[in-house]
Amino acid sequence: MRRPGSSTLVRQDHVVEIVCYQLMLNDLKLTCTGAGILPPQVSLMHRTIVSGEYFLQVDAIKNIGSTSSRQPADGLDDDPFLEPVVTDVQAGWGRMFKLLLTDGVQYVPAVEFKPIPALHVGLAVGTTKLLVRDARVRRGVLHLIPANTTVLDAGPL
Repeated sequence: MRRPGSSTLVRQDHVVEIVCYQLMLNDLKLTCTGAGILPPQVSLMHRTIVSGEYFLQVDAIKNIGSTSSRQPADGLDDDPFLEPVVTDVQAGWGRMFKLLLTDGVQYVPAVEFKPIPALHVGLAVGTTKLLVRDARVRRGVLHLIPANTTVLDAGPL
């Protein structure tokens, strides 16, 4: 592959790396048009499995496993879904994440049903993507477990 306006060759693996990195940095809500990749009205499904592999963006994350007495007051009381970075805890007691995911078209809530080590409240929402495979849905909420979820983080910018 040749670089535009140049006679130098660009390695294909380098191009793939650049494209993947740009995909991670882009907001799916701004770049995706059309029907999206999730099945229609997934947030209305119950007792089913969404088969296939889905590339989803984390739009919000909150630790719903910690008690309100352990969550600091930071002026975000008007938005119950947001949580500051300082409240991050390790997997185990007092940790259960609720996420708001999007395919760029529709939103779906998700819950970390079993601890996923790569998830934490300090993830950069909007640039963190998840690969979710064959996820169980109950009452419109995706159940995320380590076996069906891969966290793809663009890392620090």
